[in-house]
Amino acid sequence: MISSFLCAASPFQLLHSSSNTLTVEFRLPKPDRQASFSQLIGIPAGSKPRVTVTSLKLVGSPDTNANSSPNSVSVAPIGIIRGQYIARIDVQPFHTNKIYEILQFQIDFDSPPIIRTTDRNSPYFEDFFRSNLLNYHQALNWRNVPQPTHTAPARALADFPQYKVFVSKTGLYKIESSDLTNLGIDLKTVDLSSIRIENRGLKVGAHVIDQNHNDYFDNTDGIVFYAEGLINNKFTDE
Repeated sequence: MISSFLCAASPFQLLHSSSNTLTVEFRLPKPDRQASFSQLIGIPAGSKPRVTVTSLKLVGSPDTNANSSPNSVSVAPIGIIRGQYIARIDVQPFHTNKIYEILQFQIDFDSPPIIRTTDRNSPYFEDFFRSNLLNYHQALNWRNVPQPTHTAPARALADFPQYKVFVSKTGLYKIESSDLTNLGIDLKTVDLSSIRIENRGLKVGAHVIDQNHNDYFDNTDGIVFYAEGLINNKFTDE
């Protein structure tokens, strides 16, 4: 036997949405004595939603201008899923001596301008977003998609001055400021962030000692690196 499950209609209805606002209507299901009702919405990154009740109707009263209790409607951010920031609307319709049958409220977001892209869908979570976010289409515009990082092209190695360092045996070596000045190098022109040591085209790990963290080769700075001596080579004694 095949069973079917009918889902009860949500008490929340989206009335209107714009770039930075959302208008929602809540209708109390009948009969229902549930203490509170919740609904998920998408919000802009870093937003602090502000909610304002614009109209309401009490059970058994035709008056739609009554004042709402301060905690009848609240909105609070709860987290992020796959780049989508999410908040929860909480409605508490039951209060002392009054029950809210209908509540209409507006949510304001301090959001950035909307920029539409074509790659914001998440193939694994889209069904969840579509089924659970009241403002799915509006929230899609705020989904945080990592953008490719554009960096300036690296300078070619040939653009930098190159020097050969001869080693006598395998071990740790340190290049000091005096080694460079003896070669006639002006230390003020040495940018420590651009230092690179290679052995036959392969990068060698090096530790740059920059005592005052100014990225320039001062008298107390140095470069420590590990080098392997070449066996049966005229430049080493191994």
